[in-house]
Amino acid sequence: MAEAEETSTPDRPSLPELVVKVVSACTDRKGLSFYALKMALASEGYDFKLHLLKRSVLALVRNGELIQVNKCGLSGRLKAPKPEKVSKKKAAEVKEPKAKKSSEKKEPKKPRKPKNSVVVTLE
Repeated sequence: MAEAEETSTPDRPSLPELVVKVVSACTDRKGLSFYALKMALASEGYDFKLHLLKRSVLALVRNGELIQVNKCGLSGRLKAPKPEKVSKKKAAEVKEPKAKKSSEKKEPKKPRKPKNSVVVTLE
């Protein structure tokens, strides 16, 4: 039994990690198609069953780790999301919440008196 534990699967990245790596390395402005993703993985020497690749890509899109640019399902193009940059100004605002003004009771506004209106009669 000890030999079976030692000869377990070698350390290699999982399929979703590989997919994110390949899509983020894509420099095309439109993104990467599923077919191009499959070919890129094959050129790197990875051989996966097609249904596993499809399931992992759809799961990554659902989780938000990949963005589907157009179309739906696997017929569209995929992009890696841009990392969110937090500017120093926004970070300072988040750290220091503004103090709320105390609400003082204001006098209710007096209703307006109607101006003297001129009534024109036609005869």
